[in-house]
Amino acid sequence: VKEKLSLLIPEDKERLSHIINNGKIEMMHTKEATLEEIFIKVTGRGLQ
Repeated sequence: VKEKLSLLIPEDKERLSHIINNGKIEMMHTKEATLEEIFIKVTGRGLQ
């Protein structure tokens, strides 16, 4: 199963905790937010 989860979303944090405690993780990738993604999250609009 392939899932994308955000640690900023409470439901996703719960899901990740459940997967870690009860599932078998074969591979996990992480990605840091870009400055643009942070700007959009804070201001609610894009850079352009």
